[in-house]
Amino acid sequence: GLPACSVSLGGAQRTVLDGVGTKRLLDVNVSGASAAPVLVHDLTFYNAVSISSTAPITMGGSADWIGSLTLENISARGNHTDFLVAQVGASGGIFVRNTEFVANISDAASGVILGLNSGLAGSGTSILFNNNSVSGNAVPATSTRAGVAFSSSGPGDVRIANSIFWNNGGSDIQLATAGPVFLDHDDIGVRTVFGGVVVNETVPYHVDPGFVAVDDLRLAPASPLRDVGQTTAEGGTGSIDVRGNPRVAFGVIDIGAHEFPDEIFKDGFD
Repeated sequence: GLPACSVSLGGAQRTVLDGVGTKRLLDVNVSGASAAPVLVHDLTFYNAVSISSTAPITMGGSADWIGSLTLENISARGNHTDFLVAQVGASGGIFVRNTEFVANISDAASGVILGLNSGLAGSGTSILFNNNSVSGNAVPATSTRAGVAFSSSGPGDVRIANSIFWNNGGSDIQLATAGPVFLDHDDIGVRTVFGGVVVNETVPYHVDPGFVAVDDLRLAPASPLRDVGQTTAEGGTGSIDVRGNPRVAFGVIDIGAHEFPDEIFKDGFD
């Protein structure tokens, strides 16, 4: 049903959680035998730091919790950690859509900006990662880790579509999954693929995304990633981008977390 009037939806920028340079921001730990899903959406995580080697943003659960974790319309920016900025682990599936990680710092030589680890048993989709942008983060240049590290213990698919992995210092994406990985209309800079991982790639892009700025992951008008995505990607694209704009403008979806808006016909243009 409709959310209560106290719930703010429509983009990450509407609600900002600020760690003021001293605190963690989110710790989700689901306990007990359950398949109940957890959804975190329409939030900005800003200026958090790790405490006692824990990630500023942590989501997971006990081994007998087999539910899914979903992040949608999330912006994580300006966070600082000695290892992981965001650690997401589930015995069920992990779903991330219309989310960005930008201007975060990981100091460790083996550091990661976003780590996703699914323990989903059996077939199906263990990790779904659609229309996200991970760029402009600082991972040590000598790192074999990445902007995003994907791992799974089961044979389920890992499906990544319409996403940008670019300019993160070390490897932009790391694949260490038990199941096959399907890349669909993704823009990837430097990748690390562990031995044995089967990768199936459709319409790859290896180009500078053409962002507005290093710390502003909106696509500039001349970006080569405008209107070239997979609008019917498996798992869907959601109805709005990370800022609350309609997810599809001009008929074809943009790659990344931001959709270039139709400003000419925007309300109040005149």
